[in-house]
Amino acid sequence: MVAQGRCGAMLSLFKDCLLNIFFLLLPVFVLALWLEERNVFEQLKKLLTIVSILLAMFFCITFPINVDNDHVYDLHQVLLWIGSLYYGPVASLFLSLFTIGYYAAFGKGDWMVVVLSSFVIMFISILLMKPFLSLSPKQRVLLLFSLAAFSGLLTFSLSDISLTCFSCGIVYFVIQPLSAAMACYLKEMVEQTIGLRKRLMRAEKMEVVSHLAASISHEVRN
Repeated sequence: MVAQGRCGAMLSLFKDCLLNIFFLLLPVFVLALWLEERNVFEQLKKLLTIVSILLAMFFCITFPINVDNDHVYDLHQVLLWIGSLYYGPVASLFLSLFTIGYYAAFGKGDWMVVVLSSFVIMFISILLMKPFLSLSPKQRVLLLFSLAAFSGLLTFSLSDISLTCFSCGIVYFVIQPLSAAMACYLKEMVEQTIGLRKRLMRAEKMEVVSHLAASISHEVRN
């Protein structure tokens, strides 16, 4: 019976993690591809992406990962890192205040831990934003993995969680940094694919123009 109970708890944890990861991927992967197909202006694309990150955070917090009977967790910190590092201080402040306000309004988790961790993430993101954007895609993935692991450690140390809680350790130190790395990798892959597609389209247009110019030049000579 004990083994069955542990197996059921692990399956429930796995299911909750997959749901949070699904919410995580919506703004960084699905929406990015959808917006590109519709040729949305860059400023509007940025605004829609920030709003979608906010909605993904809402769903992550609303449907958290039930670690055990006493603790719940979610992957909103990953979205906060991504929104802050890719979209700047204003987006970081907006997402941080939303997170703090949501936890305060609905009494989810330890509110002071959320306040401290959110402002630490915002402060570090503002300091690292320009260096982060100048890194190669591989370096960005590694840095975001490290930052997510750091914020997981910070949250774990500030919370009243027993060091013997195996499930908590998995969520804070394995699932969160791996999810951050995966989301960053997919975002970079999508942006590289979009950039390559634009360059190919530009090259095709230039080829058409050069052929047209050559045809006109040939007709003029004749």
